[in-house]
Amino acid sequence: ISNGRVVSGASTITMQVCRMLDDQPRTLTAKVIESFRALQLEQLKTKEEILAIYLNLAPYGGNLRGVEAASLTYFGKHAADLSLGEAALLAGLPQSPERYRPDRFPERADARRDTVLRRMVEVGAITQAQADEAAAQPLDIQPRHRERSDVAMQVAFAALRERPQGGRTTIDYSAQQRIAECAAEHVRDLPDKTNAAVVVIDIHTGELLAMVGSVRTGDAVDGQVNGALAMRSPGSALKPFVYAAAMDAGRLNHDTLLYDGPIERAGWSPGNFDGTFVGEVRAADALQQSLNVPAILVAEGVGLHRSVGLMRSAGIQLPDNAMSRGGLAVVVGSVETNLLSLTNAYATLGRGGLFQPVRLFVSVHESNPSAERVLNEKVCASLN
Repeated sequence: ISNGRVVSGASTITMQVCRMLDDQPRTLTAKVIESFRALQLEQLKTKEEILAIYLNLAPYGGNLRGVEAASLTYFGKHAADLSLGEAALLAGLPQSPERYRPDRFPERADARRDTVLRRMVEVGAITQAQADEAAAQPLDIQPRHRERSDVAMQVAFAALRERPQGGRTTIDYSAQQRIAECAAEHVRDLPDKTNAAVVVIDIHTGELLAMVGSVRTGDAVDGQVNGALAMRSPGSALKPFVYAAAMDAGRLNHDTLLYDGPIERAGWSPGNFDGTFVGEVRAADALQQSLNVPAILVAEGVGLHRSVGLMRSAGIQLPDNAMSRGGLAVVVGSVETNLLSLTNAYATLGRGGLFQPVRLFVSVHESNPSAERVLNEKVCASLN
């Protein structure tokens, strides 16, 4: 105000933390709200705790968030192991992370580091001799390993959306890397522009071990879509749950004879992929061959409401209007779901009918979610 113009930012560290936790357009109203939130946060946390939050959320250039990520990326070491000069450089980066990025603008980064060191001398945090020694040491900036970041890029974004403050995930990086490589190799043999997504869940713990959302992360458009979370048609992947609902109700077993032939429902005449029908068929064979008409008739017989209810209980995310919008065609994939929830539903079958939510974060403060039985164990065994 005294300068009559903008000369620098007007946010304290606490205010910046509040903005990073709830980013809003930079307006005067937002600044007032930010200031009020900062006062509240000061009542709840110590200065040291607020600084720790800031260091874990602050931007450090590119898509880097948090001082630990920046330290590992730029220097190849943990933040606790940084030298004075390296720590000073990272301390100065958040003011303008793109302008001072050490991998792109090393001279600017060096100058910013020296500014931080001079300020530390002024406030008595270090001596002039220490500052001179730190400024004289060359900064060994590590090259950015794009391949490594791409392997887990989309799962990292998903983790930050779930928990903005971050944390240790359940992802097994070596498994993530191998699966990403296998998926990319498989896609090379498929038509051009084909993509793939993979989800791996530990059946016993419910932990997400690997998630590949795209094998074409270099594609500026399609490669940015996380195919593991995108809502799309599951095709015939819902059929086992239709049969499970009928078995659980005592309406069906492996040897029950079903009909596979022409039918019509409200002007819809479903058929099989190859355009043929097999006539009378055992339920086990109908499911194994993924025949459409038998699955539709099973859903009609046991009730679509019961079938869809079991799908949801097992963990499959479906639109609220799935039954009214899709009708019996839900059985053959007329409504969308996502691969993550579908995989977890199959994990429910794999653990004998016990549902538990997918876990993406490891925390000593939370125990494994209690499993909920949604299906008879014998029914699950009969589907294998």
